[in-house]
Amino acid sequence: MTLATWTRRPLFEALKVSLLVAACLILLPASLSLAAGSECDPPHDKSNLIDCIDCHGGFGGYSGSLLPRGEEQESMCKSCHQPLGKAWRLTEVGNHEVNGGALVIDCGSCHNPHVWVPVTDEHSGQEMTNLRNIRTDMGKYVSGAVEP
Repeated sequence: MTLATWTRRPLFEALKVSLLVAACLILLPASLSLAAGSECDPPHDKSNLIDCIDCHGGFGGYSGSLLPRGEEQESMCKSCHQPLGKAWRLTEVGNHEVNGGALVIDCGSCHNPHVWVPVTDEHSGQEMTNLRNIRTDMGKYVSGAVEP
């Protein structure tokens, strides 16, 4: 029997599938531990029952590492930021229209859900909780934006 004949046999096909499944089972824990190591800061983290896949993939239709922009991003954010959602404490979210609607700014242009940086009011010394996840590089996303 030649090698070409052997590789067409059902037993060989089953062996290939078995090896593929075994490789996946070996590599899966490693990939999960990498994902677990990339935690977000509150409030977009596991302490609020939010996982990476909620925004970055899976069955919600937003696959890949980047989020959709514009209305799609607003819709995704509002899936949690609504009265019965995970972020029910903060429901007044949405895109902002600037210059009479000539420019629409989505959530991610100003807010970074991965980083929660304490911001202190220079006059009162109090923490400004409403600015904790405001981007320090807003100008990168919105031309002419004022940095916090």
